[in-house]
Amino acid sequence: PEVTRFVEAYKARFGTDRYWGPDPQRPQIQMSLIVIPAYDGANLLLEGIRRAKSTEPAAIIAALEGIRDYPGVNTIYNFSADRHHGIGTESLAMLRVVKKGEKLGLEVLKG
Repeated sequence: PEVTRFVEAYKARFGTDRYWGPDPQRPQIQMSLIVIPAYDGANLLLEGIRRAKSTEPAAIIAALEGIRDYPGVNTIYNFSADRHHGIGTESLAMLRVVKKGEKLGLEVLKG
């Protein structure tokens, strides 16, 4: 659901990313491979700074390690002192690009 909203908002603001795919009339929406992780990463960093009330690296790291159930576009993020990747298999969804009339859309297969 979050990824679908993000893709729709991204396409509304920036148009369809025609760099992905040979046919400009049938562009692919694979921007999620680059844009969404960067968007989530930036928001997580800002959340860490907000929680730390500081821009000191050690304070931000400690704040990030306390983040639980943070709703990103890619997944729900959970961090700890021992878990820095933030993503568990329980938080992943599998999506498929489907053609809806003349447009492309996303269908959630698992999530």
